Amino acid sequence: MQYNIHNEKYQTKDVGGIMKEQFRQYEDSSKYRNYVDEERTHNNVYKAMSEDGMNWYRRIREAKESTEEVTGKAIRKDAVVLCSTVESVPASWDIEVCQNYFQDKADWFTEFLEDKGVDKDSLLSVAVHLDETTPHATYAWLPMKDEKLQAKNILDKQFLRDLQKESQDFTFRWIDDYNSNHIDHPIEKMDPYQIDSGRKHLQESEYKEMKIAESVQQMRQQLEETMQQIGDLEQRDEELSVKTQEAVEAKELYENKFIEITNAPNIESYDSIVKENVDLKEELSLKDRIIEKLQEETERFRQTIEDLKETAQEWKEKFSDMAHKAGNKLMEYFGYDVSNDDSIRQFPSREVSAGINELTEKSQQLDPKSLRVIPDSENEGMFRVVSRQDDGTYQTVQGSFANRDLAEQWQRNYDDMSKQLAEDLSKGFEQNGGMK
Repeated sequence: MQYNIHNEKYQTKDVGGIMKEQFRQYEDSSKYRNYVDEERTHNNVYKAMSEDGMNWYRRIREAKESTEEVTGKAIRKDAVVLCSTVESVPASWDIEVCQNYFQDKADWFTEFLEDKGVDKDSLLSVAVHLDETTPHATYAWLPMKDEKLQAKNILDKQFLRDLQKESQDFTFRWIDDYNSNHIDHPIEKMDPYQIDSGRKHLQESEYKEMKIAESVQQMRQQLEETMQQIGDLEQRDEELSVKTQEAVEAKELYENKFIEITNAPNIESYDSIVKENVDLKEELSLKDRIIEKLQEETERFRQTIEDLKETAQEWKEKFSDMAHKAGNKLMEYFGYDVSNDDSIRQFPSREVSAGINELTEKSQQLDPKSLRVIPDSENEGMFRVVSRQDDGTYQTVQGSFANRDLAEQWQRNYDDMSKQLAEDLSKGFEQNGGMK
């Protein structure tokens, strides 16, 4: 195969879809099955180049804020906020060779960006995809220079020429070095990239778009077949309507003949009874529909009540646990061993006990210092407030905020409420004469 490496640029609106594709976080993987072998996805490698390298939203937000601070201008909505550099290797390379190569190439690419004046730590992550026809890696990085986003100035012709040549030189040296140390099992080499070869390079995004287009064509064909079936059914419905009308006309003709022959004096009364019967049936049918609608609404409200009960029970358990912890902390503050039952029985006066109870009731809240605002991974573009646990994980406290400002406002309100609780507790100590 011919060596090639290429770049792609993305706006803010593209970030969510690119992240899901890179880290295989598909909500519906069916449309990717044309080119992704899910049985090989476990071989993929995802490497963060910094502690928060895979939190693209946070890093992009910080890059935007830095740009606006440096330039004094609001950043454009269509500004390029993320770049990805995609590099492919021969399909004959085995998994271990690919993983080792892209590991070394990530270190080289970091140095290349810094040599070109790109701000340090701009490389976010590396995604090595070994579950597609051609093994490849995507290096996601921020086009930051002088603390501001400026993809146009960075990705100029000189940058692209240097990237192609220097990247190719590194790769060919790496292959030669590998083969010299693995004479019995050398890996496939690649032909140098020829700018004027006339060969059109099919980018990763173009390839995937082509596959999606094929799927769309198949769906369009299925739609045409379905529309044909609908047309046949509509034609059949028209034929039945004609036959029904003919039957009605025949019935009316028969009734008229019957009246004419029998000259029955009570035929007018009979028609009136028939009409009343039809009206009554329509009224009963309407009532049945109303009752059915009310039953559906009742079931929906009942389900809502059950959901609210479950939510209330969860918070009740959380608050009970927090109240217990708050009580133990206050006992330790007064110098008592909470693990000793005798100490608990010897706890101070009723006034102090009342203070503990008051604190226990008010402290059914989370420690505001443990709260963080992070993007909501289950709801794209939204944010949630989480609490950092002792094992380093995060537990959701409040979610589904439309933007970061709303989430941070909720966190500030929570902090104010906790401070007020501390002030109330301090006043209680002063009124009881302080610690004994």
